[in-house]
Amino acid sequence: WCKPCREEMPSMQDIYAGLKEQNFEILAVSIDKGDTDVIEKFVKEYGLTFPILLDRKNRIKEDYKTTGVPETFIIDQNGIIAEKVVGPREWRAEEGLKMIMELLKNGPKTPEEYKKGLKAKG
Repeated sequence: WCKPCREEMPSMQDIYAGLKEQNFEILAVSIDKGDTDVIEKFVKEYGLTFPILLDRKNRIKEDYKTTGVPETFIIDQNGIIAEKVVGPREWRAEEGLKMIMELLKNGPKTPEEYKKGLKAKG
């Protein structure tokens, strides 16, 4: 996994843990060509609990016209790409949280409410 991907994984895991009960999902995609042991090690190292898809045939790359890694697609409840983020992002920061919470119909309405939920769970 690339360094920028590694940088953003902890914040992705945190928002997933804080929002998964609010109909929020994360699906990570690995483009690694090696054995699945590499993915399992990465998942364990970062304590990831969201699914990671293996895309050895580059279908995601072709379908979503990706240009590099990491790339994040925020997809709304209707399956429409609402936002494309190229490069790593600190998803716990207010900018990322606001974008996600605007798309969630039920759940925390502000970053502060989200952070309170994280503290209560952790």
